[in-house]
Amino acid sequence: MAEIQRAWCDNCRRPVDVVGSIGLCIACYMVPLFVNVITRETELGEREAFNLTKALIVPMFNALVQRLQVPGQEHPLALELLQSIAGLQPPNTPPQ
Repeated sequence: MAEIQRAWCDNCRRPVDVVGSIGLCIACYMVPLFVNVITRETELGEREAFNLTKALIVPMFNALVQRLQVPGQEHPLALELLQSIAGLQPPNTPPQ
């Protein structure tokens, strides 16, 4: 399992728990991965693949957040997932 450490995402420039040594938050890691697979395996363009990716990732992240919530405790991954949902942008879009 990859070591998780607190740092800045190299892509969206948010302080997050970085996955291993790649330097990306979970959304910045997963979105291009999903978009690449969808465009390769379907006839969808990048924009449509992003929209499908968002439609898949948002409910998945919400389900993970619900399972990570423990009364009286904050889980750092839950906060990161919520922030990632809010910050989802199409590929090659500069962060806001």
